[in-house]
Amino acid sequence: MGKQIDLLEISRRKLLGEEEVMTSSSEKLQQIENQLEKSLRNIRLKKVSSIFNIQNRKKSMP
Repeated sequence: MGKQIDLLEISRRKLLGEEEVMTSSSEKLQQIENQLEKSLRNIRLKKVSSIFNIQNRKKSMP
């Protein structure tokens, strides 16, 4: 029973991508962090741009 639980836990980690993070080097983790930060910046820029566009449309409405 305990072995089955361990196997299920390993499978769950693999499905969630946790296994890779646990075995990754610090350089790989730094690359992932940088990629996440870049993606977050892009999302924030798109959000600001969308808000700006909405405000400009509202101003141009009669």
